[in-house]
Amino acid sequence: MKIDKKYRIAGAFWGLICGDALGVPVEFKSRDYLKENPVEEMMGYGTYHQPTGTWSDDTSMVLASIDALYSSGYKPLVMLDKFCDWLYNAKYTPHGKVMLTLPGWLLSP
Repeated sequence: MKIDKKYRIAGAFWGLICGDALGVPVEFKSRDYLKENPVEEMMGYGTYHQPTGTWSDDTSMVLASIDALYSSGYKPLVMLDKFCDWLYNAKYTPHGKVMLTLPGWLLSP
């Protein structure tokens, strides 16, 4: 069975988003911890105390990049604008907030 290229690309992005959401609650955990507590389903309230299914800024940046490339092709200033839209307007975030891990930083629309 041949799968259309656009579906393969979409599947790759869905894999990235789901993989990121699976990893957010256990980011920075040791291998020993993960051997004892394997990730077998979506979890919440781990490392960053975020709800189940929350993706990270990594996914947000990929979504912003996809949006920029799809809408305009490769134009770095358009991509920069999309990144700024993420930072200042919380676009591409799962819960309408951008959390920066610097002390005292929490940006939300």
